[in-house]
Parts: sequence; C-alpha cells; structure tokens
Amino acid sequence: MPRPSGEPSWPSPGHAWYVVGVLTFAYLVSYADRQILTLLIQPIRHDLGISDTQVSLLSGFAFVILYTFVGIPIGWLADNRSRRVIIAVGATAWSLMTALCGLARTFGQLFLARVGVGIGEATLTPSAFSMIADYFPPHRLGRAMGVYMSGAAVGAGLALVAGGAVIMLVEKLPQIVLPVIGEIRPWQLAFIFVAIPGLLVAILMMTGKEPFRQGRMKVAGELRGGVESISMGAGLTYIVTHWRTYAPLFGGFAMLSLMKNGLLTWTPTMYIRSYGWSASAIGFTFGIFLLAFAPLGGIGGGWIADRLRQRNYVDAPVRVLIVTIFLLTPVAALMPLMPTAASSLVLLAILPLLLFVIGALVPTAFQLVTPNQLRGQVTAYSLFIVTLLGEGLGPLVVALITDYGFGDDLALRYSISIVAVIFAPLSGLIFWSGLKSYRSAAMAANRRKL
Repeated sequence: MPRPSGEPSWPSPGHAWYVVGVLTFAYLVSYADRQILTLLIQPIRHDLGISDTQVSLLSGFAFVILYTFVGIPIGWLADNRSRRVIIAVGATAWSLMTALCGLARTFGQLFLARVGVGIGEATLTPSAFSMIADYFPPHRLGRAMGVYMSGAAVGAGLALVAGGAVIMLVEKLPQIVLPVIGEIRPWQLAFIFVAIPGLLVAILMMTGKEPFRQGRMKVAGELRGGVESISMGAGLTYIVTHWRTYAPLFGGFAMLSLMKNGLLTWTPTMYIRSYGWSASAIGFTFGIFLLAFAPLGGIGGGWIADRLRQRNYVDAPVRVLIVTIFLLTPVAALMPLMPTAASSLVLLAILPLLLFVIGALVPTAFQLVTPNQLRGQVTAYSLFIVTLLGEGLGPLVVALITDYGFGDDLALRYSISIVAVIFAPLSGLIFWSGLKSYRSAAMAANRRKL
C-alpha cells in the first residue's frame, strides 16, 4: 500500500470505533476465560486435592509460562502481517483450550490446558495495541485505549457476575456423564460455557479493516514488499539502546501488575474466608463493581491524558499514572483489613476505578513513543516482563505469604495488604524515575514524520 503524501490519512471515526468495539469484546472474552478460575478455587481444590500454592500456579504460572515467550514472535508478526487474522486464529485457539479446562481430571491436565489458553491469548494484545494506534491520532489515543482496556474490567466483571450465575445454574443441573470422559462436575461446566463466546470473536475480527500503518520510522534496508520493517534482533537492539525510556515503563508496569494480579486473584477467596461470603455472592458484588467503575476509570483516565496532551504535556500519560498509583496504594492496602464486609466493600468499589485509569495509561504511554514497526514487538516485550513478574508471581507471592509466612488460610487478608503496601508505591517510584527520559522520547516522537 503506497504511503500517502502530506499528513496521514486516518480511518473514518465510525469504523475506527467499530473496530475498537470488536477488540474490546475480544479482550473482555479473553479476560473472562482467564479470570473464571478465581471463582472456582474452592471446588477445584476439593475435587483435585490441591493447595493454595498449586491453585496460584494454575491461575498465574500455567497461563504465563508460554504466553510470555510466544508473545515475542507474535509481536513481530503483528508488526508485519495482518493483525485481524492473527487475533481471529488466537481467539479460536484460546476458546478451545478453555473448553479443555472443563474436561481436566487432574492438576496436570488442568495445568496444560491453562498453558494452551495463554498461548492463544498471546495473539491479542500486541496486535490490538498496534491496530488502535493506527486508527486514532495521538491526541485521541488515550480514550481509545481506555475503551479497549475497559474490556479487561468488563471481562473480569462478567466472569464474576455471569460466572457466579453459571455456578448456581450448573449446580442445579442433573448429573452429566459423558462417554469416555465420565462425570462432568459443575466447575468443569463453567469452563465449557465461558469458552463459547471466543468463537464469535474470531468471526467478528474478520469484519474489520486492516488499517494503514502510521508513524513508521525510516530504516536502512530490511525492505519487504516496499514496506519498511524491523527484524526481531534489530527491534531488541532499539529497545536496549533506548533503555532510559523503556526500562522504567517495563519495571513500573511489572511491579504494578504483580500487585494487581495478586489482589484480583485472591480477593474473592478472601471474602469467603474472612467475611463468610459465598462464592456467588462475592462474585456478583465484585463483578458489579468492575462493570460499573472500571470502564469509568479507563475511559476517564484516557480522556484526562488526552486533554493534558492537547495542552502540550507530552508526558501526560505517565504524569497521570504516577498520581493515580499513589491514590491507589492506601485503598488497596486497607481494603482487606477492614473490620466489616460493608466497610471493605466501600474500598473495593474504588479499586477498579483507580486500577483501570492505570490500565489505560500504560499502553498509551508505550504507543506514543514507539515507531510503528516496533509497536507489536515492544508490547510483546513489555508483556513478557510484566506477565512473568505480574501474572506469574502476583498470585504466587500472596499464596506463599499465606501458606509459609502465616501458615493460616484466614491470614490471606494480611498477605494481600502486604503485597499492596510494597509493590504499588514501588511501581510509582519506578515510573517517576523515568519521567524526564519519557518526556524527551515523546518530544522526539512528535517530530517524527508520520
């Protein structure tokens, strides 16, 4: 496709928002498939005879073990091939693997199926971030990213609300016995049901257009079909060369993700253990909070950053990010320690609002300083670091403190608070340390011809 002369020709707003809507639906479906496990911890522990630490491995490490590694070549593919096709294939894969979670009979089988879910979902975010940055000009990118990132909140909320309803439904169904497979338990049916919408994602992705790649950096050689591209090796070299910009983004995002994933994974179980709630009750309540407040945080945070950027604050996403993190810290630390469930719920309602302000601004910050040929790869490298430390270790750190620090299931509330107190402010300090370098990189990106 020839490069347009003069200013870049952006896609029509109507089609751009349609594609963002499809991508957001894809994200919420993927997140629902990923998060449904948090409501099924107790029956899985009972039926498979496993510990909290093993559950944390299913929730975190099993998902990320290959998600992180395959994401890097997928990121390169997203920079050079059709992103909508990549996502459609991935959605089909993660849906089938989620259904296989519902057929697992042992810890090992469930672990392998969760690995497969991670591989399929690795196709989504590098491709989606790159597409959105090609659909919207920089001063509107924050809002678009906020809408997309709200898909995680809606997905998590639906996993909890609908997941709780699914659990109540399947528990009332008569016993189901399949040939060869045998009896299907209620928690297994829940996995099978939530796998179905992913197939619709694959169909919808093919209805969108592949946008023109905006903001390409001039490079010598490595031309393929007249389109400038950057190899994986050259891409990694670029990131290392610009480490002052990327290291604080990677590091701060990783610490924040560790805290967030530990909290989101274990909060429903904490309410069951500390306040005597049922899984369906906390699932519904927490899910409603996510559905109501997280999209407001994601879209509102993106809107604030866009407004500041229009006022020539080129580092707006990181500025807003730092302020939000220091508002988040006391809320996350005190939520599990409140003396009553009612007082804890007040803080639990605020958490999604703040978490998804951050969720919208981190990817916006990455895209605004990264050349087009590297957006998928930079996203993949960030997810490699963030997912290993965040999703891989977040649930595990909370579980290890509970199992080996306190040695008491009822101490889960203290484990969540400890992780929040340590890792949330640490992430804010890391982001702050890179603010000056980010500002310089953003100014350089503004000067780059699109």
